[in-house]
Amino acid sequence: MEMKMAKKADWSALIDPVLEEIIRRLILYQDFFAFRRVCTSWLSTAPKENFKFKCRMPWLLIPPKSGCNLGHFFIFSQVQVQDYTLMMIHGVRREMICSIKPGDTAWTIVKTCQNDNVDLTYYNGKFYVVNRYCQIMSCDVRGVNPTVAQVANMPIPDNLVNVYIVESSGRLLVVTQQLLPVGIIMWETETAYRACEFQVFEVDLRTSSWTKMKDLGNKTLFLGSNSSICIESDGVYFKPNRIFFKVAYRNAYYFNNKGGYHMRVYNIEDRSIEPYFLGDSCNRLTPTYNFTTPPTFIEQCPY
Repeated sequence: MEMKMAKKADWSALIDPVLEEIIRRLILYQDFFAFRRVCTSWLSTAPKENFKFKCRMPWLLIPPKSGCNLGHFFIFSQVQVQDYTLMMIHGVRREMICSIKPGDTAWTIVKTCQNDNVDLTYYNGKFYVVNRYCQIMSCDVRGVNPTVAQVANMPIPDNLVNVYIVESSGRLLVVTQQLLPVGIIMWETETAYRACEFQVFEVDLRTSSWTKMKDLGNKTLFLGSNSSICIESDGVYFKPNRIFFKVAYRNAYYFNNKGGYHMRVYNIEDRSIEPYFLGDSCNRLTPTYNFTTPPTFIEQCPY
């Protein structure tokens, strides 16, 4: 009996409509690049600029339960980046800025002129940090001797809770979070927290001035300690002109130190606040008692 050998599939013969449908269903960049490497015809069908990342919403890192000594390490991308600078706020009084680069054997530590640094961002070749007194400082870590200098000093709003700094399309933004008047309490099932509002300012470092912004246009802010991010909204996964933020809650029955963090969405246009997670199981981000380690946003690398 003669056995017929199966013909090897000619993947390069697939017609363009089929390839375009495959591309449309790809979500991750890794899969898109693997698609491009199949053959030259597939490569020509899938230029890099034609791929639109389906969801640019940042990842949310949630701390472990209080008292747990087990940590977790996440690999976000297979791409190895050799040219980078990692910055973070450090110290008991959050008075130090630490940086490290590839090849360094130790962190470089720079002490700022004030304590209580709360957020930092990268803008125009430098890192900028803001503290609870609404003072903005530039951190230049490009040379052998890193420097820190105060570049702007904004007025401190009444009932200030938090202040954040973030880069947005070539602009430097400062966001303040303030409590609403005493007595306005937001109640949700077993938890309660003070209602708040946000203000967004564009900072001009040349004149040390700031302008209040009425809206963010098609942008969305994700605010967090050490990790505030501004992303263009896709209209599907998250709406524009919104601010995602964490809010500390307390047990409504005791209103004491028992609690954790919720994730909320602030609408800049009508100043309303709504929960982000729809399910109760995902609504409470951190376990009871864990206030020392808030959730942190990590921006996805589009490669």
